[in-house]
Amino acid sequence: DRPYTDKEIDLISRVITHEAGNQSLEGKIAVGDVILHRVESKGLGFADTVSGVLYQKNQFTGATNCTPNAQSIIAAKLAADGAEVVPGAYWFNGVNGHVFSFAKRLYVIGDHAFYGRK
Repeated sequence: DRPYTDKEIDLISRVITHEAGNQSLEGKIAVGDVILHRVESKGLGFADTVSGVLYQKNQFTGATNCTPNAQSIIAAKLAADGAEVVPGAYWFNGVNGHVFSFAKRLYVIGDHAFYGRK
């Protein structure tokens, strides 16, 4: 429900490009959703700002250093406007990646699995 600044949208779109640049629009929105879910979460240990979430230790290291593509910018704007494709997801990784023991797999979109609280 909070408005996001142009700078925040830019940062989100850079991470989307880095993490899901080759995925569908739905997969890109899902990555944006995870970022915004973290910002809005309470009690999970995430920062409460976009930059805080993105620069949190061991999270999206280097992911803001790329140039966002057009579809990632659209996905970031849609996520910020409330598009919700992975409700309750706070983490993601590759479908064949490590399964988080502390989380429950909720969705698979393209090459990514999305996880929520157990």
